[in-house]
Amino acid sequence: MLVLDLAGLGFNIISNGEVVKIIKGCVAMTSAHYPARSHKMIIINVPTWFHMLFAIVKGLLNDAQKAKINVFKKSEVLNGLRQFIDDDNIPKEYGGSSPVPLGQMPNEQALRCCVMTRLDELGEALYVDDALTDRNGEPATTKTWEFSLKFNGQ
Repeated sequence: MLVLDLAGLGFNIISNGEVVKIIKGCVAMTSAHYPARSHKMIIINVPTWFHMLFAIVKGLLNDAQKAKINVFKKSEVLNGLRQFIDDDNIPKEYGGSSPVPLGQMPNEQALRCCVMTRLDELGEALYVDDALTDRNGEPATTKTWEFSLKFNGQ
């Protein structure tokens, strides 16, 4: 399951296509690297304008893809998350009881580390979409991930 928090996302980001890249990248990465876990994508804290954009994107998806995606505005986040996640696994900042921030559960970190190590051994890139690049415009790789961990103090 992938939870994507769009809090603070401004309408101006649409003009350069970043939202579509982000959503497309999340779907591609999850399908390629976590196929057994890609049964659900939960998009939370969506801005009011997001539903208009998503209506267009949704028209391009097949029924199986549509069934995997759930979208919740700010007032629906906790109830939406509770439909798929136990309260003790929902971070406190979203109204749950887990002290662990979103994406930082030990099993998520262990899986991420395992996947990144294996990709590095195979010389494979992290993402399957050429549009997703690091800050230098190069395709994102396991080295990008290692830098990100060091940069973020993990």
